[in-house]
Formats: sequence, structure tokens, C-alpha cells
Amino acid sequence: MIIAARRLAPFAALVAVVVLMGCAPPLLEKDVAAQLTVRSVQVDTAAISGVVGRDINVTPEAIDADLTAALQQQLRLQPAGRADVSVQVTRVQLISRGRQFALGGTSFVEGILRVTDAASGRDILPPTRIIGASQRIGFGGIIGAVTAPTAARDYQQTIAGFAANVAKRLFTGKPARKPGS
Repeated sequence: MIIAARRLAPFAALVAVVVLMGCAPPLLEKDVAAQLTVRSVQVDTAAISGVVGRDINVTPEAIDADLTAALQQQLRLQPAGRADVSVQVTRVQLISRGRQFALGGTSFVEGILRVTDAASGRDILPPTRIIGASQRIGFGGIIGAVTAPTAARDYQQTIAGFAANVAKRLFTGKPARKPGS
């Protein structure tokens, strides 16, 4: 039974990540999300020393620049936008080939997302923890280890996945609450 559990552990971990990422709820009410236009993006990487988990040397400054560019593209900045977006990055975790072999998994970026009104500075979305993962599914076992991307490609996919998740969760919008509920 223990052997069977070990064989199923990578699959269970993968399913958990995929389910959690796919089911991540929108962050804003639908009417707020529909009106959201982003003027600027600010990324803060002061809380990290670089990438964790794989042998790749990416400085916090490079992570800042890469994540800023990815977020600017995904959030479709507009000079007359009414909101400013900031992300304080708390972790950039790439899954090593060894861990990929043993457990599987998906690389991710974790941070604190905040959206403020550009005119007043008031919170549209107060500081909220957010995780965004690479869009690549990380299988376990020999297949996962062999098909894992290079560290540089994994990093690029993870940055892109985080930015796409931020955009999806900001622009999708929660259904409006019914009166009295």
C-alpha cells in the first residue's frame, strides 16, 4: 500500500496544483473588473534574492524587469488608465529535475498583488496573496524529468504564467451579488 501511495503522490500533487490554478477565483466584482484600465505596473523584488529550486542565476533586478514587461503586456496598459497595479514578489520557485523526477510539480511565482485608484490612491484591491504557475504541466517520474524544460525556459514560462494569472483574475470579475445575499 505504501508503494502504491508513493506512485500516486506525483499524480496527486499535479492534480492539486492544476485544480487550484484552474479554480482560482476572480479578485474583483464583475462591474469593477469591466471598468478596470491599468495605467502602470510596479514590481518589487526586494524580498527575494533570486530564483529558488534550479541552478539558474537570475538577479532580483532581472526578475523585476522580466515580470514588469510580462505584466505590462498582459494588463494592456493605457496612459489614461484609472488603476495602478503593484506586485511585491515573495518567491520565484522553479522545480528542479530531481524534484520533477521524484514528485512532479509546477514552477511558480508568489507575491502580494495590490490595485489602487490612480487618482485617489485608494485600494481597488487591497494587498492580496497571489500565485501564478507555469502553464506547463509538470509530470513526475522519468517522463517528467526528461521532458522538463531547461532552467531558462522554465523561468520564462513561469514568469509568463504568473502574469497571465494576474490578468485573468483581475479582468474576469466575480458575479455580482444578488441583493440580500
